[in-house]
Amino acid sequence: MTSYRGGAFFDAIGKEFDGLDRTDEVISADVLDAWFPPSPEVSRILGRRLDWAMRTSPPTASEGLINRIAETRGVAKESVLPGAGSSSLIFLAFREWLSAESRMLLLEPTYGEYAHVAENVVGCCIDRLTLRPDNGFGVDIAQLEDRRVPGAVRCDKPERDCLQINVQGLCTQRPPCGIPLRLSRSGGPTARAFISRCRSRQLFLRDASATAPSLDNRWFRIAVKDAETNLRMAEIISRSLS
Repeated sequence: MTSYRGGAFFDAIGKEFDGLDRTDEVISADVLDAWFPPSPEVSRILGRRLDWAMRTSPPTASEGLINRIAETRGVAKESVLPGAGSSSLIFLAFREWLSAESRMLLLEPTYGEYAHVAENVVGCCIDRLTLRPDNGFGVDIAQLEDRRVPGAVRCDKPERDCLQINVQGLCTQRPPCGIPLRLSRSGGPTARAFISRCRSRQLFLRDASATAPSLDNRWFRIAVKDAETNLRMAEIISRSLS
C-alpha cells in the first residue's frame, strides 16, 4: 500500500507560494500542523539574522537543538531524535527496529506511514487489528490478546477513540489530534464530495476512507486547531452540510 498524506491546502496557497496572501483564509485541517504561533523571542532573534540564516547551512546533526531539548526536558541526549516530522522519523526508526523477518501488530485505522514503511520499505509481515466504529475505535483487549505474537512490535496510535464527537463538540477539543467523523445522513454526499464543498470555502479536510480499508467512503478526518479556527471550521462544515 502507499501512504496517504494531507497537504492539499497548498493547492490553494500555491506550490510555489504564489498565494501567500491567502494564508489567513485557508484552513489546513488535513494535516496536524502547529496550532500555536512561534515563540516571539525565536522570531525576534531569527529576524535580526534572517539574511545570514537564509544563506547558511544549519548544523547537520542538530546538536544544539538536541542539547537544549535534553536539558529542558530532563532526558538524556541519546533519547532525542530530531527529524522532519513523523513520516521522516518513522522511516528512520522502522529500518533500525524491524527486518524482513519481523512481524508487526498494527491497529487500523491509523497513520498510513506505518504500513507503508513496514511493508514496502522494510518488507516485514503485518498483522492487522481492525478497530470498529461501533466501539468508538476502542481496542478490544480480548481480541488483542488473541492476535498478540511473541516478540511483535506493536504500533498503537489509532487516529482517535472519540467517534461520538459532533461538530459542536469540535470546539471543545484540544490539539494536537485528528478526529474521524462519518457523514451519516441517508442519501447525503460521500466524504470526497463533502471535502470538495469544504475546499470551496477554504477548509481542507482529509478523506479518511483512503487511510484504511475498514472505513467506507463517508469517513473524513479533521485536525483540531485553536479555539477561533475550530469555530470557523464548525461554521464551514455546517454550511457545507446544508
